Amino acid sequence: MENKINFELYSFYNLARYLFLKLEYTHNLDIEEHGLTLPQLRVLWILKCFPGISQENISKIGCWSPPTVSSIIKLLMQKGYIYNEETINKKTYNLKLTTLGENKLSDVKITRTSSAAILKLLNQISYDDINLLVKTLKKLIISGENNYVPEYIDKLNQYELKFDFNEFNFSDSNYIKTLTTVYNLLRIFVLTVERKHSNMLANVGLTYPQLRALNIIKAFPGINSAELSTLGFWSRSTANLIVNNLHKKGFLLKERGNIKNSINLFVTSTGESILSYDIKNNLRNIDMLNTLKANTYENLVYINSILYKMNLLVGNDIIDIFINKTYESINNNP
Repeated sequence: MENKINFELYSFYNLARYLFLKLEYTHNLDIEEHGLTLPQLRVLWILKCFPGISQENISKIGCWSPPTVSSIIKLLMQKGYIYNEETINKKTYNLKLTTLGENKLSDVKITRTSSAAILKLLNQISYDDINLLVKTLKKLIISGENNYVPEYIDKLNQYELKFDFNEFNFSDSNYIKTLTTVYNLLRIFVLTVERKHSNMLANVGLTYPQLRALNIIKAFPGINSAELSTLGFWSRSTANLIVNNLHKKGFLLKERGNIKNSINLFVTSTGESILSYDIKNNLRNIDMLNTLKANTYENLVYINSILYKMNLLVGNDIIDIFINKTYESINNNP
């Protein structure tokens, strides 16, 4: 039974992660047409919800490092979307949106014709199931000391910042607000686990993107860098860099493919051992995931079935192969 529970915990992590990645990736493609990145837009949302908020709290809500927040703020100031209001203490920040920034928020809202994958979930999951997912994720977020996040999500829905609700009827609008809650809880959960997991990877000499790449190649042996970039939601150049670093470390094997100039990728035995070690010694020691053990096995299976259906709806139709193939490394390397 313990192995079955561990498999469901591993499944939950990956189902949540890949659902979030697909939602994030497609939304980012949408807003890039407006000269923004999703992190930049998210800072604008945070400032709209909490005018004058400190950079430290922006970091907490956004799950970013302080240097990342400083860089985003600098870019947004250069674009004229935010300004730093003068205070009595000149060492403190009082960041607020400019009129241009307010207008930009209206321009980038998701519409009914948007290609954002979240629209594929509209009215496809019962309210009971969605609310069960919200309840589960909220428990995980609070256990991860992110209990300030629900207020941000409430304001995001209250101010109708993410969607243009003029294009949706009342029933659809309410459902979308629930999906927005799920999306943001998923984001906080995934990024918090990623941060905790990344800190553990020093003991195996990997970065988090490198670990993800190894897992993908483990699940789909013989894929090339272009296919890896698609499955990992990376650019081609990023995927190539990750592959080269893994090859140098002896975790990957490159073989010439049948198609001219193509290179097929395989995980070496050393890489297989690393994946097995990571699941058994790192992933299982992340406190947020262990909080899920408060659920019965049957509840975990049911919650995962909801996440699995959502993944299929947004086009992540190979997620079950990925989970089963990567979890196999435990049995192959006891």
